Amino acid sequence: MKSEHILSSLCYFSVFFAPFIFPIVVYFLSDKGIKNHAKSALFIHLIPAITVIGAFIALLISNLNENVTTLAIATVVVINAYYFILNLVKGVKVLQGSSTV
Repeated sequence: MKSEHILSSLCYFSVFFAPFIFPIVVYFLSDKGIKNHAKSALFIHLIPAITVIGAFIALLISNLNENVTTLAIATVVVINAYYFILNLVKGVKVLQGSSTV
């Protein structure tokens, strides 16, 4: 297995240990193919963080209305679960060689 595949997949799997730091470090220290995966992984890690911030702002604006609270929590859970699974799928595809490095 190529080290490029391992490093690229670790960018996606970094959701477990360093979601923002690892892809940024890899982006600045790697070549073009790995750099694309690092950038993709970073954006995939940022989307759930942005939804949490958006939900928090929605809750503050709504003065913790019960309907808005339920909707915000459900939205954050669904979006975070989707992107968590997406990271796993992309990491496995890179390891299998299905995705270009």
